[in-house]
Amino acid sequence: MKGGEMAEIKSTLDLVMEKLKDMEVSEEEKRQFREKEEREKAQRLFHRYFKGEGRDWDTLKQQVRKLEGVAREEFLRLVAEEIPLDGTLSDRYARGLEVVFGPQGKGRIEEALEGYRRRREARGNELKAEMLQDLARRGIKGSAVDPNPRFHPRWREVMGELERDLRRELHKLLEEIPIS
Repeated sequence: MKGGEMAEIKSTLDLVMEKLKDMEVSEEEKRQFREKEEREKAQRLFHRYFKGEGRDWDTLKQQVRKLEGVAREEFLRLVAEEIPLDGTLSDRYARGLEVVFGPQGKGRIEEALEGYRRRREARGNELKAEMLQDLARRGIKGSAVDPNPRFHPRWREVMGELERDLRRELHKLLEEIPIS
């Protein structure tokens, strides 16, 4: 850029800053900004300990106890939405749950996950049975016929519904469990 262009850009920036200086921020905008900051605080806390490298579990417990309002809601939402559903909990996630919700709270969460896994397996078996019936109607049957329920046209829909139900169940459960 040439010197004149830079001066022109700077003077335009100065004009914009002067206009912004005179603007007032409404109470609603202030509230939204505070809520956004609180959500981001909860997100950083969650990610540091449940997904990152945070190891000072006492600090996690203390900081979660301090969360209120939208920060607490955001933290609980993240725990419910980010909990892995395939297989067992990672050591980090299990430790975080135990620190925040205590051993009994963690146990209740694990029970909900186990219930989800049983429902998922049952629904998978139902879809497989439907596929076997459909194949039998077309003359394809026998002990070698073992269709994969993941290829059922409704697989994604059914599994998505189960997952949404579990996430709602977990969120409600997390709101009920006292933070230890």
